Amino acid sequence: MDEKETFLGNLRKVHLRFSRFYTRVLAQAGISLPQYALLNELANAESMPMTEVSGRLHITKPAVTHLVDRLEKTGLLKRISHPKDRRVYLLEIQPKGRKLVQEAQANALCIFLK
Repeated sequence: MDEKETFLGNLRKVHLRFSRFYTRVLAQAGISLPQYALLNELANAESMPMTEVSGRLHITKPAVTHLVDRLEKTGLLKRISHPKDRRVYLLEIQPKGRKLVQEAQANALCIFLK
């Protein structure tokens, strides 16, 4: 096996372990990995159009809508009208969502450092 194949094999193993690890942390918070990814993107921005979220997460616009619907029901984010384009909705993380992201990151760090 050459270096490239060895590297890719190791990268796949790390990615799988990291995904499993983060899924456990997020299960404690009561959200899925895609929901967390969306909240994390919003935690690092004031607000963001749904189309941009779709591009950043590499998921379809209907998938974003589904995630937003579920997160909006729990009060973790809010959909607001764009001030200049009424066809566009902006997503804004709510304090409850920001707190959840911070706690998930802190829990992950604590578990990871053990």
